[in-house]
Amino acid sequence: MNPAPVSSWRLALTLAGLVALGALASTGLRHWQDRQLGAGLRAQVRPGELRLISSTDCHHCDRARDWLQRQQVAFSECLIERDAECRREHERTGASGTPVVRVAGQVQLGFDPQRVLQRLERLQRLPP
Repeated sequence: MNPAPVSSWRLALTLAGLVALGALASTGLRHWQDRQLGAGLRAQVRPGELRLISSTDCHHCDRARDWLQRQQVAFSECLIERDAECRREHERTGASGTPVVRVAGQVQLGFDPQRVLQRLERLQRLPP
């Protein structure tokens, strides 16, 4: 006996459901990873170690700032258009754009929380 044919709308609905489930799982994984990275950064970063050099019209700067704030990671920020010392600091890095992240004195172009955490973990940490 041959099984009954599956209608095309039913197949399309099933596939759409699988795609939606995959997207939901991916989003959940990304949020879980962000929480893990945020917890790691909160545990590692010391006052004054993380500085975001930004500009007022930088979408990537906005995303970095929002991520750090959502994860409650301590950081400072300056805007190159509003702060002459910040502009000079940015120029000294040789970067052509923003954000520039200064992590414990080391410059990283762009914001990648995993790279920031790796840099902090490589530091020799002495007890306070």
